Amino acid sequence: MGSAQYPRMYEDTDMEAQIHHLEQEAYSSVLRAFKAQADEITWEKEGLITELRKELRL
Repeated sequence: MGSAQYPRMYEDTDMEAQIHHLEQEAYSSVLRAFKAQADEITWEKEGLITELRKELRL
C-alpha cells in the first residue's frame, strides 16, 4: 500500500519541474522579445518583467 504512493509523489515532483522549466522558458522568451524591440528597457517594461517574475515564481 505504501509503495503505491511513491510513483504519484515522483509524478507530482516531475510535473512541478516541467512547469518550472516552462516558466523559465517563457520568461526568457519575453526578455528576448523586449531586447529585440529595443536595446533599452522602459520603466513600463521593467514593471511587466517584475510582475512576470512574481507570477512565474522566478
